Amino acid sequence: MRKGHAVVRVSHPEVHAMIRAAIAHADVPVLGDDGQVGLARHHAPGSSGTSDGRTTELLRARPAADRAPVKSLPAVPRQPTRGDEPTPVTGSAVPGGAGASLRLPVDRLSVAAHRRVQRELQRVQDALDQPLPEIVAVDSSSRNAQLADHDRRRQALQERRSHLRAVLDQVVPGSSLTGGAMVVPGCLVGVEDPDEPGIMTYEIAMLAGDEAERLSPDTPQGKALMWREVGDEVSWQTERGTRMRVIVRYIQD
Repeated sequence: MRKGHAVVRVSHPEVHAMIRAAIAHADVPVLGDDGQVGLARHHAPGSSGTSDGRTTELLRARPAADRAPVKSLPAVPRQPTRGDEPTPVTGSAVPGGAGASLRLPVDRLSVAAHRRVQRELQRVQDALDQPLPEIVAVDSSSRNAQLADHDRRRQALQERRSHLRAVLDQVVPGSSLTGGAMVVPGCLVGVEDPDEPGIMTYEIAMLAGDEAERLSPDTPQGKALMWREVGDEVSWQTERGTRMRVIVRYIQD
């Protein structure tokens, strides 16, 4: 007992996923197979919240007779801890890769995230349907350069289309899935630079909508953020060799 409340060690993976997705130090409902068990509280490692080194507490446990029945939660794949590199995934797990070899660590998306993927696919298809733009060049060399740029752009759009189609082939929208625990296709992710206050919200997409700033999936930052969790510190190296880092503050499905 601690301050009149039952305190136990929590190890269930679903509870950990819920805690990592919550705002720091907020009480999070803990759901078991037969209803709400209590409230979970998460403390950052090394904080004054716990005296015995544990980071998770279960507070205000309710008697079994008082628990309301709820549906069991979907299993959440284990993700890397803060500061670790993303877990390798068979095939191409990074947006923009070849759709034929794509293997995702999830098989469901929230309804909102699934719709964003569908909308991006439509925008990509619309871009591919556009006719070749007029080439304005003073000489053949300039004309050839413009044509080469157009071909590269079209190839990138075709690869993105294949990727998005592969994503939609592998996942289904889950009406009961609230998400928010992992950066997945179609989500919005809020990150903060430790050296600059303020949170920037991105949609990782080649052709994003108007909900957030676009972050290309082919950039080092876009690749580094995929499949990460709230609270993770993510680092990457720019093309110029500069080491950058941000902290994932929230994930909105």
